[in-house]
Formats: sequence, C-alpha cells, structure tokens
Amino acid sequence: MLVRSTVVQTVTTRINGVDEVAENSGYRRFVFNIVAGAAKLESEADDIESGQTLSTTAAAGSQVAATPADVPSVPSGMETIALGTDGFPLPGEPEAGVHTASYVNGSGTASWALSHAYDKPESWGNDCANFVSKSLYYGGGMKMRDWAFFQDRAWWKKNTWTSWKKNSYTWSAAQNLFVHMFNYRQPGYVNRSYDLRPGDILFFQYRGDRVYNHTAVVRGIQGGTVKIAQHGYAPLSTLPDILARNKGKIVAVAALRPRSR
Repeated sequence: MLVRSTVVQTVTTRINGVDEVAENSGYRRFVFNIVAGAAKLESEADDIESGQTLSTTAAAGSQVAATPADVPSVPSGMETIALGTDGFPLPGEPEAGVHTASYVNGSGTASWALSHAYDKPESWGNDCANFVSKSLYYGGGMKMRDWAFFQDRAWWKKNTWTSWKKNSYTWSAAQNLFVHMFNYRQPGYVNRSYDLRPGDILFFQYRGDRVYNHTAVVRGIQGGTVKIAQHGYAPLSTLPDILARNKGKIVAVAALRPRSR
C-alpha cells in the first residue's frame, strides 16, 4: 500500500553556540505491508525524487525499472577505484593535476580522524559514518546543513541537550552520507588508489549489497600504501589490509573529495 503525505519537520540545531531553528515541509511517500491484519511500514522516500515522468509516446513499461522500494541503489555517474582480478588496487603512479585544492580541509579531516580513531564509538558496532562525519566537520570544516533528518540534502548531528534524539540519516549511515556528498557537496572522485590523498573519504560496497555500508577516512599515503582511519574492525588500518581481510567480499570502493563546505 502506497501513501503520499506532506510532512512538516522542525529541527533545532546548535552550531558554534548559536541555536538555529529550521522548519521544512516535504512530500513523502510511505510503503506499507499488511502483516497479520496490521499495517507495517516497509519504507519511506522523498515523493518528488522517487517519481518519474513518462513519455507520452513510449510504452510506460519500457521506461520504468522496478526495484525494491526499501533498497536504494548505489548512485551512478562516477567510477570506483580500479581493482585488479586479485581484488587489490591496480598499481601505478599519481597522475598530473590530482592535487588541486579542496574547499574542505583534507589534511584537517585526516588529522582529526587519526587523533580520534580510538575514541569510544557513539553507536557500538555501527559508528563508521558518524566517525567520518565528525572528521569532516571538526577537522575539515564542512558545515552542517539544516533540513529534515530524512532528506538527502540535510547533514547535521543531534544535540545531547535537546529531546531530539536523531542525527540526520546522512550523518550516520554510509550510503546516505555518500548520496549527500555526491549530490550536494560538488565532490571530485578518485578512481585510482595512487591518486588518493589525506582527507579523501572511502565507501565500501560488499558482495550481495546494492548500497555502500562502510566508510572510512584516508589519513595518509606511505610508500604507496593508503593508510585508513575508521570506526570498525581496526581503527587504524590500510586499504590493502581491509581488502585482504574481506577478500572476495568487497566488490567496489568509491572515493569522494568534497569541494563544497
């Protein structure tokens, strides 16, 4: 069962000691399933972004690809890091022009991630995106954006002093963070591991999944080896170590370099 509704969300955030109140009105669609006579919410999405305008001259069935409503796919339009048949990044040398400046402070992002990698996770077992978001905010200077918590354009952290107990989805989940950065931070992307630099953000897709479900910060490059800071199995690791530990399980690694604060 599909239900469309207008949702009004009021959010108060404290940024640099100043309270900011934002009220956002959005069109949402909710998909329910009837289980044992009761309605169970299966998924929710932005109604406008989920819609599609069909041509008046072509068969509608040829224009629509049916996908499960509750499983968002990885956005297209960029190349992931090239991996060889052995599952490891292809060797090579940095290309000219890959060291252009970024508005988000990459070295600051990497330094904060390195210094705080062993901080206690705020959400045990699922804190990777929260850690990356804090690295971008506290270290890189990427600014929060006030929209409703479920919107891709939002990016903010909850306040412990309020009754509001959620971060924005984009702050706390790897796939949502990727979509936010990809669509709203005008990022560059890197498709060769040897072109990575401190502060770049990595996203990992595992076999059988259609989303990115882990993210980490590039903290440095040493002897051609990409060094990683993360909240996960090993707070300080390397890209080869992560791929070796998950050999055959990781099918894609995307790297974004945000250029918009």
